[in-house]
Amino acid sequence: MTKAMKKYLFLHFLLFLICLAVLPARADQVEKIESLAEVEFLPKEEFEAKTQFIEEMPLEDERLGFTMRLPKDWKPELAPIGKLDLSSGINKKVLQEVARYVSPQRFNLRSFFTMQVMELTYEIGAEDWLIYHLLRTGSTISAMTEYSPKEAEALYVIVEGDTTYIVRTKLFLNGPRVVIVRYFVPQEDYKAERTMQGQVIDSFRLTNPEEGGIEDYATFGFLDQSYFDYPASWTLKSKFIKSIERMRAYIYRGIERTDEGDLTDPKGQIRVHLVSKLLDTNLSNEIKEFRSGVKYPGYDLGDVIDVETFNYHDDMIKGRAEVYALKPQNITMIPYELVVSVSEGADYYYFVSMLSPSRKMEYYDWARNMEAFRIVVESLRRQNVDEYYEFLDMEGYSPEEIEEYIEEQYEQMNE
Repeated sequence: MTKAMKKYLFLHFLLFLICLAVLPARADQVEKIESLAEVEFLPKEEFEAKTQFIEEMPLEDERLGFTMRLPKDWKPELAPIGKLDLSSGINKKVLQEVARYVSPQRFNLRSFFTMQVMELTYEIGAEDWLIYHLLRTGSTISAMTEYSPKEAEALYVIVEGDTTYIVRTKLFLNGPRVVIVRYFVPQEDYKAERTMQGQVIDSFRLTNPEEGGIEDYATFGFLDQSYFDYPASWTLKSKFIKSIERMRAYIYRGIERTDEGDLTDPKGQIRVHLVSKLLDTNLSNEIKEFRSGVKYPGYDLGDVIDVETFNYHDDMIKGRAEVYALKPQNITMIPYELVVSVSEGADYYYFVSMLSPSRKMEYYDWARNMEAFRIVVESLRRQNVDEYYEFLDMEGYSPEEIEEYIEEQYEQMNE
């Protein structure tokens, strides 16, 4: 081994130890997060009597419009700064505050409400993005609830200057941007203000919510047998399909070719494998076959560390997803996680597996990978409805022309 190689391995080992010292502590905190406790709200009439209705369009942009209710004696603090072009103005790296309201001063302390926005580039779940953001800002997360992949709420503690605040926050993924609203209460006033804090955050509504995801989706079809969607930032690699009995596809991100033509470690990779029920097999045998093929050089397959819940497509009879630890045999190698979803349709068994850096080491990469995995798993379907109706709309075409068109589509999907 050369001196340069020894130096490289030593530096890599030091970096690994630093990660072990810092990130697992954060991951342990994530694993202990409880769901938000229910807050007993004031009766509607009493709440409305104590609050004012707010309807605002920050920066005069309708895509940031919102309504909510705030205590009557609160006042806006952020001065208008002109209209913002969201296509270029929203920062992709820093949250921008676009609205702020403050309470009257109490013993040199105030409660306050803020709204922040930032444009995102890649798909990620609301809960995962919020966890990542709060941990990066040094917050201590007390409780969190995810209402959907696009909405999550949390309660956390943060110190600003000499003041400790208990903050209730709600995050919305609205099209390609994240919207965060926060209600800060000084720790001394939290008991008296807890109900109002929860009810104010609950009253917040975006007036122009956007459909769609953060990024565009692409669709892959296993001939006309099954389909799935995936984020366009991922790269598809599929082999030529010779038989509809067993079909495979592979998407990945983060792989680059070196000068020698080798591939570096991927940031994430997802494999989709279909097995026809026409074969002389069953789900139990296929699971055993799949497990026997789970071999990663330098890693041992560990225990189940989590069970994921997905909204499987109506074409699926049943499905289950589990997360396994991949333990490195060498301390200089980072741990990975293997996520596996097994589902059954009327005609096929579906196996989807993902290899990702562990959440304890690279939380953002892990979260981004999990969202891509969710999109693939939940979109797996037997029929592609849009394509089906496109064929139906070909009125006036001969059967031969329609068949030729379909064959062309299949060829394009498998190029």
